[in-house]
Amino acid sequence: MNYPLLFKPLQIRNLCIPNRTVMPPMSTQLGTPSGEVSDAQIAFYQARAAGGTGMIIVEFCCVNQSSGQSEPNQLALESDTHIHGHKRLVNAIKSEGSVACLQLQHGGAAAKRSLLKTPTTIGPSNIFSRKAPNQLICKGMSHTEIEAMIECFGHSAELGIKAGYQAVELHGAHGYLLTQFMSPRSNKRDDVWGGNETGRLEFPRRVIHRVRQAIGNRPLIYRLSADEFCEGGLTIEDMERICPMLVDA
Repeated sequence: MNYPLLFKPLQIRNLCIPNRTVMPPMSTQLGTPSGEVSDAQIAFYQARAAGGTGMIIVEFCCVNQSSGQSEPNQLALESDTHIHGHKRLVNAIKSEGSVACLQLQHGGAAAKRSLLKTPTTIGPSNIFSRKAPNQLICKGMSHTEIEAMIECFGHSAELGIKAGYQAVELHGAHGYLLTQFMSPRSNKRDDVWGGNETGRLEFPRRVIHRVRQAIGNRPLIYRLSADEFCEGGLTIEDMERICPMLVDA
């Protein structure tokens, strides 16, 4: 194999990754209904680490289950009750020589209402049902709710560091809450959290800033979709402007 750098260490900030192979976050749905790590999950990730993966980004972890859960048995990290399982998971990954990275997410309008047991989700703007135009299915968040959500991301990042994670990734892709605020297709606000590209980036930039405070000099990754491939959505040309603004946050 003529890839001489692939299996060489890579230094990112204060973290040395033993090689340049990375397992991306992929849902297993092996967690518990309350969002805790299961033994099956630990075995799954430990086996991948034992195969020689340099860094493993653990599947998406919800920062607020009651409003953001996106699938059954999705992991959560929003209180001390979740830390023990994550510590076990991190230790299993590290024991095989791999780096453990936490991915944080909130479903926003894309959360599963059947799991939330509420008539509406939350997001940047109101969304009404196509089948019943008077039926509100997503409630636009208030300023107070947005500030609280920023803190949810920061708090989950702090808990992740306590659990031993060595890096954090923010899930800003696939139409979840961070994407919803960035996209003109879903963000129809006319206040500080919307109105133009700068306003639509205010929420993700604030989340980045808060998480950076929580994790210090550890690597922070932002996952995003380069193109939403839908009318009125973000395009790759938009992302060429947006990415530097996220880096500067």
